[in-house]
Amino acid sequence: MAKDSLQKQSSLEERVYPIDWTDDLLTGVTVSSVATTHTPPSGSAASITNTVATPISYIKVPSGLAVGTHYISCVATTSDSALSPEVRLVITVDY
Repeated sequence: MAKDSLQKQSSLEERVYPIDWTDDLLTGVTVSSVATTHTPPSGSAASITNTVATPISYIKVPSGLAVGTHYISCVATTSDSALSPEVRLVITVDY
């Protein structure tokens, strides 16, 4: 089951959301990469970028999102090739 992180964002702003993977890492294991998938309330998915600075990754969400609830699924791949549990950003855009 995904861990949800509830957020708010204006359609006019670009935001960066940090995700701390510490609780999902064994001793000596680092985050190698993070895969993200955006599910918008309507229209096309936005281009979501991320930067990894283990144990934290920074998920950059662009401006111009449609009004409604957006879901961004984030899954880390670790240095031992394991996959983390999903973290899901649930972003409400009101205006």
